Amino acid sequence: MNLAQPDTTSSVATSASARAARSASGERRCLVTRRNLPKASMIRFVADPDGSVVPDVTGRLPGRGMWVEATRASVEAAATGRLFSKAAKRSLKIEAGLVDRVGEQLAARTLSWISLARRAGEVVCGHEKVRAAISDGRVDVLVQAVDGRPDSRNRMRALAGELPSIETLTSPELAGVLGRDHVVHAALLHGNFADRFLGDAARLAGFRSADESRLPSKAPDVSGVSGVSNELNG
Repeated sequence: MNLAQPDTTSSVATSASARAARSASGERRCLVTRRNLPKASMIRFVADPDGSVVPDVTGRLPGRGMWVEATRASVEAAATGRLFSKAAKRSLKIEAGLVDRVGEQLAARTLSWISLARRAGEVVCGHEKVRAAISDGRVDVLVQAVDGRPDSRNRMRALAGELPSIETLTSPELAGVLGRDHVVHAALLHGNFADRFLGDAARLAGFRSADESRLPSKAPDVSGVSGVSNELNG
């Protein structure tokens, strides 16, 4: 027996066990911070057939996933530090604007939940309708345009109490999905879409200013939820 020979079988088994534990708990290791984090707070990336890194905000694209914490700084660090290539153990291409592309995809996905909630009758907009819905206890999430008047947003946020408040989307973005010319105040009501909206809104907050948002301590994991585009086109 060679006492100098390391026991690689034990270390491989331990590594496999750690990966299995992370998978079972819904966690992944961030390429940048090396921390185990919930998938709900991360962005999955894959390599396409051409060897380019592609963001997978739905978590459903084929291929081995490479996970990064859902912040602009972390994605930039992964891209500039060649961490994707290291994870894939081959040279991968990083297209210009990758970080902005992630933010745009998250914004589109977040807005799509509002559109679906509108079709289901689970959203209201306008100052008086939102106030009434909050007073009646029908609101799950307050949504306010980040470019709305601060005093008006502050009053509505105070009225909402401890309800989650999302203030990362612009008035034109909200108006576009709600079919209005101008929207500052909106609210997702009790129903099927508030948690899904919150999951993606929490990730979007890592790519936009979210200082005035009130996010839940633990965002729902919607990274693997499918059917957003299908339902919108249905």
